[in-house]
Amino acid sequence: MDAYRSEYSKDPDQFAAQGYTGIEIIADAAKRANLSFTNLASDRDKLRAAMESVNIQTPLGPFQFTSDHDVKQTVWVIQMDGSGGFTLVKSIPPS
Repeated sequence: MDAYRSEYSKDPDQFAAQGYTGIEIIADAAKRANLSFTNLASDRDKLRAAMESVNIQTPLGPFQFTSDHDVKQTVWVIQMDGSGGFTLVKSIPPS
């Protein structure tokens, strides 16, 4: 948040938070996947396996995948006002 504010002089919006979260998920899996960078097929399998066990805190809240590879995360339903603002309509916790 501080780095974003420093760079852009405003708080990150939902799209910045979603993009950052996506990179955090991939980075977490990559750190744990023990990639060789010499065998693409093997590294792909290792990364996929590591993604299955991602369980991290993100700007959007806790994140992990279900056993069916769906996202297990709170869903935030917001109403955009057309001027960059929004109102939280509802949050749906993961089941």
